[in-house]
Amino acid sequence: MHDSAYHFAQKFFQNYWEDRFNNVLELGSSSANGSIRDHCPKTANYIGMDTIAAAGVDVVIPKDGRIPLKDGAVDVIVASSFFQNDPCFWQTFLELLRILRPGGLVYVNTPSNHHVHRNPLDCWRFYPDAGVALVEWARRNSAPVHLIESFVAEPMLSGWSDFVAVFHKPGIPYEFRGFIADESRAFNVHFAEATEIARPSGYTFDGITIADLKKELATSKVEQHVAMQANVRNNIKINALTEENEILRFELSKIHNSWLGKMSARAQSFSDRLKKRYLG
Repeated sequence: MHDSAYHFAQKFFQNYWEDRFNNVLELGSSSANGSIRDHCPKTANYIGMDTIAAAGVDVVIPKDGRIPLKDGAVDVIVASSFFQNDPCFWQTFLELLRILRPGGLVYVNTPSNHHVHRNPLDCWRFYPDAGVALVEWARRNSAPVHLIESFVAEPMLSGWSDFVAVFHKPGIPYEFRGFIADESRAFNVHFAEATEIARPSGYTFDGITIADLKKELATSKVEQHVAMQANVRNNIKINALTEENEILRFELSKIHNSWLGKMSARAQSFSDRLKKRYLG
């Protein structure tokens, strides 16, 4: 379980758990790097379900996807990092509503971004209006449910940007203690009864990261261009100085050779005079 999934599960139980709840079903309960079970009150009857037998799994879901529980048997259902691997999550959502007691809650956390992560499949990423779409799908199948809140959260260290949603099945009213979204840096937030989306953004968090990186790259390219121009100017100066130095060397060489030539000629003339005088 990645860091943000673990974090938001804790927030869900802190904000939404009520004394009237007795049992919890976790969908996708195979534990790795922590479990939602850690945050559930110890007094609750906790059932872990998954598609495979593994640590943290009490019941393996049949291949037909039908959850082996009676209608209205569960108070709270939590499904974290599961729907992205479910080839027919919309049908699974209807199953959750079937086994949920009137007045019960469904908590969904599933990725909105990031790399392929098969377990054993990786089928979906959820965008901001996915919770609204699930409510509409349930309505069309005569399974009414209300969306309390949904949002897309800023990634933590793991890089996953979670889509988080909390649903309420009509019946006993839920006890409102505050939205998880109000405690998070989240965009495109749907609040219960609100007519407009809050903190709207046309960018995903990955898109924001890419835009920021593009700005950094553009700035870096400008700085690199300025440095290259400065380097070119320095090279021109160096080449000019080198050329001037070579000219000076050449002129000094001419002067030096001319001086040596004159001295050599004088010495030869003096030697000739000596020979003539003393040797005849």
